[in-house]
Amino acid sequence: MTLSKRAQATGEKAKGALLWEIMPNIWDPKSNPDGYVSLGVAENSLMHDELSKHIHDYFALSHAAFTYGDGMTGSKRVRY
Repeated sequence: MTLSKRAQATGEKAKGALLWEIMPNIWDPKSNPDGYVSLGVAENSLMHDELSKHIHDYFALSHAAFTYGDGMTGSKRVRY
């Protein structure tokens, strides 16, 4: 079974999605200062320290609470 030319073209575009090219080269001030700052994901890693400090003043959370650590619905600690 073969795919139509249209379906093949769509598949080629998906394989080259820019997000997957960026993810291995994410910016970090110490280990990767020339990396990308990705605005294509909901997780805001650049603000982890500031968010953690602010929230710890009122509600103690670890950096992991700001990630997808428990799955795509976010941290269980924050949700419940």
